[in-house]
Amino acid sequence: MTEIITFTIPGKPTAKGRPKFVRRGKFVSTYTPEKTLNYENMVKARFWQEYGTDYAPIETAVRVSISATFTRPKGHFGSGRNAWFVKESAPEHMTTKPDLDNIAKAITDALNGLAYRDDSQIAALSAEKHYGPCEQCEVTITANACALKALRESVNSERKG
Repeated sequence: MTEIITFTIPGKPTAKGRPKFVRRGKFVSTYTPEKTLNYENMVKARFWQEYGTDYAPIETAVRVSISATFTRPKGHFGSGRNAWFVKESAPEHMTTKPDLDNIAKAITDALNGLAYRDDSQIAALSAEKHYGPCEQCEVTITANACALKALRESVNSERKG
């Protein structure tokens, strides 16, 4: 049986920040930056809105797909009567920060214990960042033991060949 979870996180996609360290007397403690905590809490809230707080986490291997959409900066558009048109010189793909792997890390960590038991269950991960009309992240999680087994076999055969 295939189980598919899909939901959208509105707002600017945020990368997972590095842990911060603070010295307290003889001890050093770590904490997660507030911006990261806020984004992870928003991911959790959107998941709960879509699937409820009593959703039982998936116990099998999962495939996670993340599509992060950002609005184009004003410099990508023409001026005057061409203000609605993207310049030919504007890049097609987004190659600026935030880093895509850190966006994926923030989302997959936030979903630990909610969508799946642990993020170690993620057998396949695909992610992209691109320009679009509104800032958001679309998340799809697929759990299908047969499909994931076929994926693993194809990856292993590519490594051998």
